[in-house]
Amino acid sequence: CSNLPGQKSSFCPFRWKKGASYRFLICLNYFSIHPLHLGYPVEKSSMNGAVVENLSNRKLSYILAAAFFAQVVFFLIGGLIAPQPSTSMMNGMRICRDVTLGTSKKWFFIRPAKGCSEEIFDLDEKTTLYTQDTRELVFVAQMPNPKENVELRFSPWFQNMIGVLEMQIEHSTKIPAWKMGRNPELRLEIRMGYRSASDAPDQWHELISTTVTRKLHCSLDAAQ
Repeated sequence: CSNLPGQKSSFCPFRWKKGASYRFLICLNYFSIHPLHLGYPVEKSSMNGAVVENLSNRKLSYILAAAFFAQVVFFLIGGLIAPQPSTSMMNGMRICRDVTLGTSKKWFFIRPAKGCSEEIFDLDEKTTLYTQDTRELVFVAQMPNPKENVELRFSPWFQNMIGVLEMQIEHSTKIPAWKMGRNPELRLEIRMGYRSASDAPDQWHELISTTVTRKLHCSLDAAQ
């Protein structure tokens, strides 16, 4: 109020008196002032606003340059440091003999050594099956392959793996035991195991085991 002693104003609800003392309690609430001790109702007022700042061309150019630099850095990391998103490796399987026909759940492995108690190096030579069962032959592949005599490991971020099995099957009409008939059936008993860095070299854990059956579609030349 600007109504000082001796002045009249319609904005103030009271009159100043000479020689009198006054006491006021002022509360700031949402930018409003309440003279609580006056005994007069006062409406509460509030104010809403927004601060709008224009972005200069210089600041905008700095932001765009920083975003472009970050994108270039990410591309360099992905092309030079990060591993390839997909790769392939060739694994030549080794043949081990298992007279238990898989009932012992024993693991055969290539690295380290002595993971295959009895190994068959060449199937072209005459091989005697002790049990007369082809399940006695176990084909073993271990991944990943060592690189420069360094054992590699798969990362926990490894997502999926696709395996393609290429088989070389010999056929001869001169040996009756090799006659498999028309479109013979091939059955594969597959086990996949793993071991972590804290496991012993000969300690393997089964991840999955399954039996796969495929029909072989063979075509022979007339000369054979």
